[in-house]
Amino acid sequence: MSIATVWLDIETIPTAWTLAEGYAATLERVPGNYSKPDSIARWVAEHMAETWERTALDPLLAQVVCISAAVEDEEPTTWYGDAPGPLVDGLAAFLRDVSDHRIAGWHVLWDVDVLRWQAARCGCGDLGRLLPTRRYDVLDVHEATTLSRGRIGLAKAAAACGLAGKVDGIHGGDVWRLWGAGERAKVAEYCAGDVRLARDVAIATGVWAPNRERS
Repeated sequence: MSIATVWLDIETIPTAWTLAEGYAATLERVPGNYSKPDSIARWVAEHMAETWERTALDPLLAQVVCISAAVEDEEPTTWYGDAPGPLVDGLAAFLRDVSDHRIAGWHVLWDVDVLRWQAARCGCGDLGRLLPTRRYDVLDVHEATTLSRGRIGLAKAAAACGLAGKVDGIHGGDVWRLWGAGERAKVAEYCAGDVRLARDVAIATGVWAPNRERS
């Protein structure tokens, strides 16, 4: 049996912090030229919201609210919800059914890191064992197609290939606001759309093709 490619994307929101935790984390970011307690307190108050928003991009702190995965060129399966545990368990069961596989996606190394730490916080050791631990077990389409350039967004890459863009023009920075507004299904469709779009870019640029011989 040949190795299957599993296309993967996740969506995250900022971590659930107490006020004390947010204050402590922001305090660590205070510039060194601040020394007076009053000025430090003002700086912390002004930057707490920004510090909290940044946690959505921190693999150690980000809360996973949506996962979408697809084997080869199949339609994605998507899990979403406020509790990360069932999402992590869902992906673990999905990967167990695929057997030999590699993970693929756009900037997917970050997704893998986030999922590994989220699984650890949820006590789901199974997912940790099913995720790749070797760099060559991952196809990061961004790395494969932009060797001589800096970071490029998936929407720009798709446009360069003449492909349709993101679902409803949504971008990653919109996710936590949509989630907070109760637009859960829209976030789930956006996540699944990124799975399809990363795969389409990989096909268009010639870095991947569906494995028609997989059995």
